[in-house]
Amino acid sequence: MNDQAFDRRRFLGIAAAGAVLGAAACSTTAAPASHAGELPPAPPPRDFITWHEFPLVGLSPVATALATDAAGRVWYADYTHRTVVRVDPTAGSTTEFVTGDVVARLCPTPDGRVWFSSAFTDRIGVLDPATGSVAWFAAPDSQAMLTPSSTGELWFDDPKHGGVARIDASGVITSVSAPGSPTVSSLAGAVDGTIWFATDGSADLTRYDPLAGSFTTVRTALAEITGLAATPAGAVWAAGPGALQRFALDGSVTGTAVLPPGAALPRMLVAGVHAELFFRVTDLGIGRVNPDHSLTFMLPPFERAAPMGLAVTPAGSVWFLHRFRETLGWF
Repeated sequence: MNDQAFDRRRFLGIAAAGAVLGAAACSTTAAPASHAGELPPAPPPRDFITWHEFPLVGLSPVATALATDAAGRVWYADYTHRTVVRVDPTAGSTTEFVTGDVVARLCPTPDGRVWFSSAFTDRIGVLDPATGSVAWFAAPDSQAMLTPSSTGELWFDDPKHGGVARIDASGVITSVSAPGSPTVSSLAGAVDGTIWFATDGSADLTRYDPLAGSFTTVRTALAEITGLAATPAGAVWAAGPGALQRFALDGSVTGTAVLPPGAALPRMLVAGVHAELFFRVTDLGIGRVNPDHSLTFMLPPFERAAPMGLAVTPAGSVWFLHRFRETLGWF
């Protein structure tokens, strides 16, 4: 097996498990290509929802990241073609933008730009969809987890400096080392501007206040933390073996959702609109946290369906990547 094949399999394995959002950078410009088409017919409803699929673009596409923007458009990264693709669900159309690199994670920002991290090189890129231009900035590591802050900054994990870092609109990166120089495994930006993260080997959360420059430990009842998400309502959810816990911004526990006995680890947490939270459990499909913190699980009614990435639009549609199908699914 050559090095390229090894790297590809390693990266796709990481993406499937959900591990998948300077110096002078190479800036490239690509004319975006548009593809118009009708949305495929939806399969019959199941589990009280209606499921749809949207085809990926190009020959043998492999989607590695998924995100939605404030306008309700869906973005995904394509490993095969080194592109990011914008999907307009209303028009049923797609637009491709060439990045020149494999994208690990995506993060659209309110200014209309789309940020992303490279899968194999230590850099972070940003796309201006209006022009198709892509700029890259040197970063401490590859596959950076990107999360927006309510104050407009973009944050990511920084293993080189043992903590987190922020990147501003011009690409300037500022690293913040956490006590003990931990390796960050999950990251979320709360509505009050604080940054929450989990670290390898710890069942606790860390809350970082950028204004005060302070770190606070938040205790959990989880054996380990496998996912993290902040909601617009001002909550932070953490997932682990057997349960999900809900925290207020002061770190107090405000709810617990218990998984069925023997369920796989919950991962890929995303805030919902018509439900507070969605997440993925390998053997049960897509999980939903109901208002009373009970759980509903939904298996997509498609052959070989294996959701491996989740994103929610402002209208409340839930989109996901298929691991074995060349489509996006949504409901």
